[in-house]
Amino acid sequence: IHVVLERSSVLQRLAPGGRSSCKIQLLASNLDTVFVVSSCNQDFNAARLERYIAMVLNNENEANNIIPIQPVIVLTKRDLWDDMDDDDDDDDNDFDAAAALNMYVQQAESIAITDTITTDQKKIPVVVLDARYNEPLQQLAEYCQSGQTVAFVGSSGVGKSTLVNALMGTTVAETGDIHLDSGQGRHTTTTRQLHFLKNGCAILDSPGLRELQLVKASHGVDQVFGDLVALATQCRFKDCRHEREPGCAINIALEAGEIDDER
Repeated sequence: IHVVLERSSVLQRLAPGGRSSCKIQLLASNLDTVFVVSSCNQDFNAARLERYIAMVLNNENEANNIIPIQPVIVLTKRDLWDDMDDDDDDDDNDFDAAAALNMYVQQAESIAITDTITTDQKKIPVVVLDARYNEPLQQLAEYCQSGQTVAFVGSSGVGKSTLVNALMGTTVAETGDIHLDSGQGRHTTTTRQLHFLKNGCAILDSPGLRELQLVKASHGVDQVFGDLVALATQCRFKDCRHEREPGCAINIALEAGEIDDER
């Protein structure tokens, strides 16, 4: 080894252990694209997606430079809604599976990145697919070119390993079933694993994150939660914690139903 190059980008979080934890856990480095994966069922959470995206965007390297990583939202398990639609063709009921699926898609598409300089908003690509068979290879191909490094992040059981297997064309990662009652997946991937496509693209499969505390995420927060950051400047006190302080603009907006309390 003659030289170790500086990381071009990093993906990191505060290590699990509660809010008092200040140890940084490095999840990955030198990434070009991060697929933030969520399933289209009752485990879907738009606020959680926003936190993942804030983590992706807050990618300072050792020189404190912000190196752009492309976040892409991938919604899996579309096939479950397709099956419901097929079943409903035989029944006389008013349930519209396509409309239910579209509700999840619209929530994902509503998440936008705010440019911290121009304040312009940019939509994040949203891909909806069945993680099995050839769909992942077809719909994610533009991000998985030669020389690119991509990673899959998200909760347990959303289909990250199934996506990796589909891209690789063979089973390289263990997969598990979801809990039918909660829609939550079982924790099957326990270590980060790097795989390579035939074209040279590197694919990182990672375990589901049960805790996501952001590290110095001011840059990512400003982009994903730009509207809340702007609203917070209207609080009566500059050090407002947005809890019970009088004149808190965030709480006033919450009470008026102008913002989602999950955010």
